[in-house]
Amino acid sequence: MHHLFGLVLAQKDLSRAGDLFSLDDAEIEGSLSEALEQIRLISSSPDYQTNDNDQAVVEICITRITTAIRETESIEKHGKALVALWESCLEHNLKPSGKDEDTPHAKIASDIMSCILQNYNRPPVMALAVPVAVKFLQRGNKELCRNMSSYLSLAAIAKADLLADHTDAIIKSVLQGSLAWGRHSVLTVACGERALPAAGSMRGRGWLAPAARPLPWLCSWASELVRRRQRLAQEEWVHAGGGQEH
Repeated sequence: MHHLFGLVLAQKDLSRAGDLFSLDDAEIEGSLSEALEQIRLISSSPDYQTNDNDQAVVEICITRITTAIRETESIEKHGKALVALWESCLEHNLKPSGKDEDTPHAKIASDIMSCILQNYNRPPVMALAVPVAVKFLQRGNKELCRNMSSYLSLAAIAKADLLADHTDAIIKSVLQGSLAWGRHSVLTVACGERALPAAGSMRGRGWLAPAARPLPWLCSWASELVRRRQRLAQEEWVHAGGGQEH
């Protein structure tokens, strides 16, 4: 690890954390995965949620890391470590306090989310990220859910089959009111316009109540619709000559 990153993280030295921005992105790029792992350990400590110094150091370091990843376009290299830190946030409280303030781990999750999910057009990154992203939909943070919904919709547009195995969790979030259901919602994008009549039917029957649970038939219907879209896309690709050898 770069010596300054190592110093700041080992000593949790807030006074030196800002110096990380004086370093060139290329100079620290090779240290980013190791730094992310160290941040995961710090943020998992029992006193992290009450330690303002550690939270500030982590926030600065994450900002520096995500900036370097974007500038060096190294998300695929460091995606595994980034997603591991992101997923570790699920082990902690993410619900806002009475003042609507995000918890320390919700802040980490939010800061990392955009860095990961803005790469919705990179299948290797999304293959790592989507299974973790859908877990956040059930954690009671509406702001995270709204932002996640937007990114997952873009991911579905780029590659709908990424969501095929997660239809159940997405529908559950819709039924509980965590996600909106409209023309540009995650499930509508993944399943196509045929999802819209079902949305109206669910509203009319009162199935979007907060305490509602996903209906098995609806989950099966949506999953089959996603699979059908996959098959049609593959057939169109073959008919267009995509399957011919050159």
